[in-house]
Amino acid sequence: MSFPRPDGLRAVSFDLGGTLIRAWPDVGTIYAGVCGAHGLNVSAEACHRGFESAWARRAELAIPGRDRFSSWPGGEDGWWGGVVADVLASCGVDPGLAPGVEAFRAAFASDHAWKVYDDVHDSLDGLRAAGYRLAILSNWDSRMTGLLDPRRLMWANDFPHSDSTWPHSQELLAKHASHLTEEERDLMLAHAERVRRHAGQFP
Repeated sequence: MSFPRPDGLRAVSFDLGGTLIRAWPDVGTIYAGVCGAHGLNVSAEACHRGFESAWARRAELAIPGRDRFSSWPGGEDGWWGGVVADVLASCGVDPGLAPGVEAFRAAFASDHAWKVYDDVHDSLDGLRAAGYRLAILSNWDSRMTGLLDPRRLMWANDFPHSDSTWPHSQELLAKHASHLTEEERDLMLAHAERVRRHAGQFP
């Protein structure tokens, strides 16, 4: 696969979920699998419908200027806990028998839960061959560093857009990077600083 390179265009960025990778075989099947491992029989289709509905409701409640986790009681854990509770309730699961949110988060933290789209490798190889620099821009949660090499990640807050994490950026950075080593955190910030200097952006 080859790509023409317009004058002045030197880099291409991609979102991660739904663009480069997708849940495998699908979200509903993973939810149903976790339930099955805990002795609960629920259908993948019902889980998928419940997840789509729970996600849409939370998107409507998002606070402008804050990411979906920081605007929710309990942060990232509270947000996902609510999603899981809503999905299982929509499937008729007794809350007293429901698996904990940790079981679902662990399932999606595994690289076995994700599949690269069939055309991704050829597309990225073609862009590299044409001389483009490539990047992923994503507001994935803290599990992203378990799926991607943290030494190649960069932190950003998307200031001044209305859906950026500013003015809570430092708080969120400390939380999201708490599981990384000092070396990995320094590398992420160094990557961001190099991009800022190159692009001439204000901090």
